[in-house]
Amino acid sequence: MSVVIRYKNLRRVPRFPAIWPYIGLIDSAWSNLDALLPYSHRVKGLLLNTSVDDISAIDQFVELRELVVSEYCSGGFELTALPHLEKLGVDVGPDRQIVPGGGRNLRELNLSRATRPWATWITTLPRLESLRLDFPNSLPTRLPASLQRLELSGVRHWRERGGVFDGPEGLRELHLTDVRGLTDLSSFAFARRLKFLWLEDCPELRSLDGVGLRRDVKVHRVGRTPRR
Repeated sequence: MSVVIRYKNLRRVPRFPAIWPYIGLIDSAWSNLDALLPYSHRVKGLLLNTSVDDISAIDQFVELRELVVSEYCSGGFELTALPHLEKLGVDVGPDRQIVPGGGRNLRELNLSRATRPWATWITTLPRLESLRLDFPNSLPTRLPASLQRLELSGVRHWRERGGVFDGPEGLRELHLTDVRGLTDLSSFAFARRLKFLWLEDCPELRSLDGVGLRRDVKVHRVGRTPRR
């Protein structure tokens, strides 16, 4: 079960019973997360989709399995303090000095505007199964062998940036949305058994050459992606 705090009274913070291990903060502004610290030992999921001026207390929520930090948050912490984390979503930016690290148990990662330190960290994640990168400033050159699903969106100047990966042959799903400069799929030549391919708003894409498709593959061309 979970609880969502929509409008927080700064003088009265509700008491959370043990059956609510997931907390979501939306709508109202928070100066910090100190009011939630008495529950840090039992919280398994934390969604911060509102303004939080200082998120440094996150490293005290050591039992977290899921964490989402939106663009409205400020401050920083080290991910190595969260050893049990399995799902992570972060909007990377100068206001969020989050130090990538650890991630031994991470299985799902969603990053917006990933920078080089984050791209490098991705290559070290041993159990990552799902990766989504929105408007990345840097791309990893190697993908974890455990990866099953890859999503890229808002990538510009694909050819100029290299856009060539080393990754797992067993990748099952590839989702490309609004990727400019991509003319074929040779950058994903490592994938030999794709069973799902989503191509949305990739106007320069002319060929599916370079990637391995299963006989029963499902290919979806959406928006400005050429049909043939």
